[in-house]
Amino acid sequence: MWILGRLLKFSSLLILYLIFFSQLSTVSAKQPGYLNDMELNSLSFTSYENINPNLLVYPLKRVSEEIKLKLLKSPEQKRGYMYGLYEIRLRELVYIVNNKKEGFIFFTADRYNSFVGKIKKEYPLDANLKMKFQDHIKLLERLRDIYPASSLYWEKIQQTIDTTRSLI
Repeated sequence: MWILGRLLKFSSLLILYLIFFSQLSTVSAKQPGYLNDMELNSLSFTSYENINPNLLVYPLKRVSEEIKLKLLKSPEQKRGYMYGLYEIRLRELVYIVNNKKEGFIFFTADRYNSFVGKIKKEYPLDANLKMKFQDHIKLLERLRDIYPASSLYWEKIQQTIDTTRSLI
């Protein structure tokens, strides 16, 4: 009984903690990146995520997202939430590449590709979203071209472009 009480208390605190972190707003880059804010804005990109894969609290953010998804009942709510999470995965990838966090590119790109695969399988795009994803492809192409052609990072980002194109 004591263990169950402790587990419930821990779970409650963890959920409150996760909700707090998931409510944090997006932020601008604090250090100069490969692309400046004006170029990012011209590619329809406005802000980064506050919690990105290079931070130790990132797994907590992901757990929070999974809990929220499981709590949604309506298929339309889940669909909207999944598209929102896709936007988050994109902002994380842009942050990692543009802020020169190359050690996290493969992990972040794989998370992005996995997420795009879920959307393709479970939540097909409508015409408006297809146009939005075309804009995302332009942004990804610009990020890819930061690196020398056929380098490992170039190839990985090209893979994200190909995965995104498969949705359209």
